Amino acid sequence: MNEKKVLLTIKSTQQYEDQTPEVIELTTGGTFRIEGDTCVLSYKETELTGLYGAVTTFTVSPERVVLQRDGAVSSRMEFVLNEQHESLYATENAALYIRVTAKKMQIELDENGGFFEVSYSVVIEQTTEGHITYHIDVQPLE
Repeated sequence: MNEKKVLLTIKSTQQYEDQTPEVIELTTGGTFRIEGDTCVLSYKETELTGLYGAVTTFTVSPERVVLQRDGAVSSRMEFVLNEQHESLYATENAALYIRVTAKKMQIELDENGGFFEVSYSVVIEQTTEGHITYHIDVQPLE
């Protein structure tokens, strides 16, 4: 499938230890394509997310979701249900070691768009624990 322009509605919920959950909702334009049984969607981050200048790409397959950020932030997180994956999260000022474990994944994507959700626990520098959920709706514009 050729790359399509899409409207992405992204809801991110983050909660760390005893803090109140932080919810960020963003609607932005992006691109979407299907390669076999894998969907790839990409968008540019905005100032609202605090990651301005980065490009975020989700590669979504039936058993795995990969979140890749390039630019102002560099990271690659891999999500497979109930498996731990370790990576480096690098910004212009610092690099942090993180470990993620996918707790829930729901994928309903096809050539007409749809949605996916990934919910995971995260441990940052072996000390800070949190829980993050991404819910992304994909609506073709063409």
